[in-house]
Amino acid sequence: MRNWVKTMARHNQTPNINQTGFSLIEMMVGLAIGMIVVLVIAQTLVGFEGQKRTTSGSADAQTGGSIATFTIQRQLQMAGYGVPIFSTNGSPINCSNSTAAVDHDGDGGAADPDPSDAAAVALTPSINISPVVIVDGGVAGNDSITIGRALGDVAGLPVKIEDFSTLVTNGNVRALNNRGCRSNDVAVITDSTGSTCVYRRVAGPPNPLPSQDNVKQQCETTMRTGGLVNETTLPDECKDIYLFPRDATGIPSGDIYISCPGEWLSVTYRVVGSNLEERTGSSSTGTTTRIIMTNVVGLQAQYGIAATPQQLPVSAWVDAQGIWAAPTATLRNRIRAVRLVIVARNDQLERQVVTSPGCNAAGACAWDGHDPTVDGDNNAIVDLSVLGGANWNLYRYRTFETAVSLRNMTWSSGVNGTLK
Repeated sequence: MRNWVKTMARHNQTPNINQTGFSLIEMMVGLAIGMIVVLVIAQTLVGFEGQKRTTSGSADAQTGGSIATFTIQRQLQMAGYGVPIFSTNGSPINCSNSTAAVDHDGDGGAADPDPSDAAAVALTPSINISPVVIVDGGVAGNDSITIGRALGDVAGLPVKIEDFSTLVTNGNVRALNNRGCRSNDVAVITDSTGSTCVYRRVAGPPNPLPSQDNVKQQCETTMRTGGLVNETTLPDECKDIYLFPRDATGIPSGDIYISCPGEWLSVTYRVVGSNLEERTGSSSTGTTTRIIMTNVVGLQAQYGIAATPQQLPVSAWVDAQGIWAAPTATLRNRIRAVRLVIVARNDQLERQVVTSPGCNAAGACAWDGHDPTVDGDNNAIVDLSVLGGANWNLYRYRTFETAVSLRNMTWSSGVNGTLK
């Protein structure tokens, strides 16, 4: 009996079993650690993503600004081509007045008064023979740059006109030769000094210049006798240049010259909104406008001028203001270079202010080393508070500066006393 009681007592005893799993406190500690890890990872990802967006956006601004600067620089290097810079007679580099009868930039105007021309071309008030024209946008605005050049392949070399008495009746002038002129070219008639200029267009059908291969060969053969140019024995078809309109108004007296620079091309660069626009106008294609780069908010430009038209080195940089807003021929021939600055913007909007003040609280200096407190040139300050919009200081910017020599003006050595 006693043994049975002991046996039952042993069976009724609760065994000592160890607990498994996490306690409530351990679970709360684990959740807290997990949340901290998630926050750290999320913060790292957010920071990395923001850095990546900033880096990629800044790279885009760097690339866009470089392309915009290169595009304008390339056009500036060709500025003035087609102005007869290698001749001392009849060079329009000194043109101070002009009478235009050709739509050189496609803007349109009155109809061609010559009904004999099959393709009527509108007129414009004047052709600006200047290689480059800067329109100043003021303290808070952007400048615009218009670059002019010809597309002819003979650089507009002038030849002397022997007779223009048949211009009104027959539509032609007779020059020493017509080798440099082709149908639909812009024709520039000047006096011997080049100070008076009259513009016409070389006529197309039904009065074209000789274009057949046999006529060209005949003119080439006749002009060269023993390796020397012989213009006295040229037939009339190698001398006659048909022009429209058939009007002698404005043609100067005395020794006069005609040059055919081809089509006169005007290319204007300006900032509209946050885009850099290129407006191209020519007498054959009309006017076309295209956006060449987005996120460009600033364009500033200055003339680099010599002390006199006879000197080459740039002695000063001036804005297109005062006498330089519409420079005379003498002032124009002092222009040796153009300095420009492009401001490109990273299109990523930051969450905090990232643009610090430059020359003043609203932006950076346009020209390196410029101090507006010394020379007082406010136009050298790029006012990002105006150009960049309401949230201008939440964007990052890149500034590009370059100076471009107008080599076609520099090479015009000895032309009508322009350079020595």
